[in-house]
Amino acid sequence: MKNRILLGIVLTVFGLGKLQGQFMFPGMLPGMMPGYGGYVDTTKPKNQVTPQGPQPAKSGDVDEQQNEDGDEIDPEEKKNELELKKMNLKSQRLKLEQELAYLKSKDPDLLTAEEKEVIRIQTENLKMIALQERAIIEEQQREMDKYRNKKNFPSASVYGHQFFRDGSFRFYQKTDEIPVTDNYVLGTGDQVQLEVWGYRYWSKTYVVSQSGSIDIEGYQKIFVKGVSLQKVRELVGSRLGLGGQESSFSVTVTRPRMVSVNIFGEVFSPGTYTIPATNGAFNVLVSMGGPTDIGSVRNIYIKRDGKIRDSFDLYEYYADVKHQREVYLQNNDYIIVAPVANLVNVGGAVRRPGRYELKNGETMADLIRFAGGLQPNAFLKDILVRRIHNNEYEVMSLNYDSLLKAKKNFVMTGGESVEIKFIGMDNQFMVQISGAVSVPGHYKVKKGMRISSMLKNANGLTSDAFTERGFLVRTSKNLEKKYMSFNPGEAIAKPGTAADLELEDRDTIVIYRLTDLRKFNDVRIDGSVRRPFQKQFIAGLKLGEMFFMAGGLNDEADEKSGFIMRTDANFNKRLIAFKPEDVKPGTHPINFDIEATEDGPNASTALRVRDEKSSFIVPR
Repeated sequence: MKNRILLGIVLTVFGLGKLQGQFMFPGMLPGMMPGYGGYVDTTKPKNQVTPQGPQPAKSGDVDEQQNEDGDEIDPEEKKNELELKKMNLKSQRLKLEQELAYLKSKDPDLLTAEEKEVIRIQTENLKMIALQERAIIEEQQREMDKYRNKKNFPSASVYGHQFFRDGSFRFYQKTDEIPVTDNYVLGTGDQVQLEVWGYRYWSKTYVVSQSGSIDIEGYQKIFVKGVSLQKVRELVGSRLGLGGQESSFSVTVTRPRMVSVNIFGEVFSPGTYTIPATNGAFNVLVSMGGPTDIGSVRNIYIKRDGKIRDSFDLYEYYADVKHQREVYLQNNDYIIVAPVANLVNVGGAVRRPGRYELKNGETMADLIRFAGGLQPNAFLKDILVRRIHNNEYEVMSLNYDSLLKAKKNFVMTGGESVEIKFIGMDNQFMVQISGAVSVPGHYKVKKGMRISSMLKNANGLTSDAFTERGFLVRTSKNLEKKYMSFNPGEAIAKPGTAADLELEDRDTIVIYRLTDLRKFNDVRIDGSVRRPFQKQFIAGLKLGEMFFMAGGLNDEADEKSGFIMRTDANFNKRLIAFKPEDVKPGTHPINFDIEATEDGPNASTALRVRDEKSSFIVPR
């Protein structure tokens, strides 16, 4: 007997990847299930997935999987093969669970050493099966991802299809990738942790049984299958008398179950998939590209036990955040995607023009809401609706503004094309004023208004405004522009006269600043001075004062040689020599006025402006 026990242990330890070794039990031949007198076919299936996960590629492997003959494996054939492997493992797991439940139902004190060893080995076997099932599920997911990556999905023509096809949403492949929310619906296989603290403390983990309950010792069974996590907390708190001031508790799902889901209807890849239950209906459809071009995004049904138990509407899911909820799935649920129903095109002054699916009875207001709402300049008194009505093409002009005021709406029947016009800016009698006014910008003006009134509306001229000349730019209806000069000071002093021009629609008034008309230039002193600098020119500035501000000459300066470089109006440069010793601080400086030129009293203004740009250079 001991030898048989040791044989089972050795086979379990050294044959992790071999099903024949995994299911060897004391007192039985390979393949025989103890306690039932039957046999289980434990021969390792061809291409059996081992718990070690995918093997590294051997030399000569190619990207596409091939069979023994070198032919490429059909994706559908691969999918069916994985599903058969998974069903085989599930059958073996259920039989092991039954045997383990049978042994655990006995009084622990009456169990023999052999039976205790069988319980230990069976527990390890169940863990190995769980690993193999996980490996198959992950391989199925890789096949699905490979399909998504290779599949060239068409561009979405109906709003909503793009959410499934662009890969921007995540599908959760493992049960620990996402925390379970309060809306999560529990089912058989979920692992639930109950923790109590305060007056007393204890923590224990339970697995939802096949009957749908968790069995807390000393209490009646609590049936949680098909109940949201939030409701389960309420049931546990009520049943155990928890939640008062003396003690607190928490109920969390530490390991969500796996569920098999059947997907049919207008989808790219129908079939049966095993997925973590943390994925809602939306995530499952994302994993396979979602509905086809004729598949609905608003009429997606969840069928359970032969009846429609729930539905999924993508528009409501995103449009109404307050009522947003996830549609969780149970084992053997059916996701059925119906054909798309009523399609309506909307364009013009909406935030998201496009093609939308509407349900029966939905209205223009619903269409506008799905399209993101109206633009601020939407014109509602004449919405153009094209449709087929009574077997005839019909064009309607809809005064939607009046319908809203009457608290009525327009019911869409499908097939319509809706165009919402924009309100243009023409004939608004707007005038723009810019430049040296206190409040520049666009202004609504009345017909007959003049420049003086407009300047008053703009809160008057600024202190640096040039009052002798301004410009009015007039744009005609054929978009030709005409410039008209005027005297702003005279227009303000003599309102209503010819100097105060009358304004027209789309006029632009430009008032200049003094700084716009005069250049403020710099002077510079550098070379053998203590503090070279560059400053804005100030009228009356003397050469001696420049030396003083520069701190005088340094020790290396040539006191006999210096020059001024001056640029005239024609950009010609000339040098004016001087002796720096004559302008040293403490001596009698040469009061050389930089505005005084050698061109005599008839020098032009332009020449003096150039003088202001002169550079004062003391060479080394």
